[in-house]
Amino acid sequence: MNKDELTVCGSQLIVDFVEYSLDDVKTKEELREVLSEYIPEWNSGDRESGLLFPPDSVNDNNDNSEELLIKKSGDLISRPTEGNILFVSYYFYDDEVYKVPLINNKPVTAIVERFNGRSYLTQYFQGDQNLDADSEDVGEHNADVSWQFMLHNKTISMEDIRGIDCESEDMSELVDNVYAFYEGYLSSNKEVQIKSENRVVVSVCLGTVMLALEDWDDCGLDEDGAYTQEAKDYAIGRMKVFIDDIGDKVEGFIGEKILLSDNGKDFHELNERANTIEFKNYDSVKIYFLLTKEISGDELNYLFLDMPDFGQFIATFPNDGELIGQSYDYGEYDTGYFAGMENIFKFESGDYILGHVKEAGGFKFNDESPTWYQGPSPYHEEAIKAYNNAVEMLLE
Repeated sequence: MNKDELTVCGSQLIVDFVEYSLDDVKTKEELREVLSEYIPEWNSGDRESGLLFPPDSVNDNNDNSEELLIKKSGDLISRPTEGNILFVSYYFYDDEVYKVPLINNKPVTAIVERFNGRSYLTQYFQGDQNLDADSEDVGEHNADVSWQFMLHNKTISMEDIRGIDCESEDMSELVDNVYAFYEGYLSSNKEVQIKSENRVVVSVCLGTVMLALEDWDDCGLDEDGAYTQEAKDYAIGRMKVFIDDIGDKVEGFIGEKILLSDNGKDFHELNERANTIEFKNYDSVKIYFLLTKEISGDELNYLFLDMPDFGQFIATFPNDGELIGQSYDYGEYDTGYFAGMENIFKFESGDYILGHVKEAGGFKFNDESPTWYQGPSPYHEEAIKAYNNAVEMLLE
């Protein structure tokens, strides 16, 4: 029998959003007025939706299971431009059903977009033909609605704000929290310092270098167990491409000196001689580099999310006086500070605060953080010492 249609089932995300200029909410009184008008009409703005990936099931009209080809795109909703703020609400319908009519015998490619650290199916194609997929509206809504307020480089999350009375204490608390979130970005408040650094040292460990070498004959090792010259050239080449890419993303505001270390004590420069270094294991080599522009931890996080070509990597960088760890997985979150409760280990974001800033400079180890990861990793006390060593060398 011919395949005429696919039925895709799963959890449906609905996102409603409205964008405002910060010039319209320069004071708390203006913000209260805007919120008082927005909350009763919270779901009347722009809307996007998608089906949580992977879906619960994909079947054709003959009830045969089907596999979708996946193409990652970007974010489900774009962050606002600088000077604007986005009010975002989102909620889910469980067990929703999408009908996808087929127009030929070609494989079906699903477009996957990100929202809040997770991926969603948003469009379906056969070749270059967009398929007219529609939801059946049979899903069950659990009545929960969550909120985010989003600037161009950072986000704050809120619980359900529907039904808040304009004159209540709850409204006053909401106004205080949201205003404090964006106050430093108001054009009339230039003297307020955004919580970011003018010069930021970042550490990155490219896990996919080792994953790639493991597919080579003898894992890129010679008969003595050392890396071959070809393996060294490949590993160092990937590191240089990463630095070039992040340099482009920050418009060239990156220091000339790039450091490499696999033990936090011996540091080498990433230069034309770096492929002669005898590293024992590229999985433990960290790249340290200096960004020479004002950039927040939130903004750095979104830059790293936009680097799916580098697969799996771990980044360590400052965020509001704390040194945090975040793992990325082909343009999505793995575990880490920004992944929050979405990560597979179910840790809170605070569990990935590696250190706190010291008055004399550098960071001290966060000894209250649970020992959630054993063995060599960027998430233990020695890594803090290595990071501080790199900071001294890169800022001198």
